Amino acid sequence: MTLQVTVPPEAPPGNYHFNVQVVSTEDTDNDVAQSPAVSFTVPQRAVPVVPPKTAFPWWAVAAGVAFLLVAGGGPGGPSRATIRSRCPRSSARSSPRR
Repeated sequence: MTLQVTVPPEAPPGNYHFNVQVVSTEDTDNDVAQSPAVSFTVPQRAVPVVPPKTAFPWWAVAAGVAFLLVAGGGPGGPSRATIRSRCPRSSARSSPRR
């Protein structure tokens, strides 16, 4: 019989053992066999290499500010532009309808 042992990553290193128990399906109370202890070793794991954090993309912020400056017409943007009325001013007042 061949067994494959899968150890969780958080298992501490060291020597471990277990026994295999075989039970008959016809007489489960009396027909039992147990293997000798089987041992295995969990080796010391190397420290995982953590990739360095990538820097914040400040170039994207600068590009966004530049876009807003160009699209908005400069630091003052449309708020500084002179807004002209499309209707000429009229000095005549309308009288109420009767």
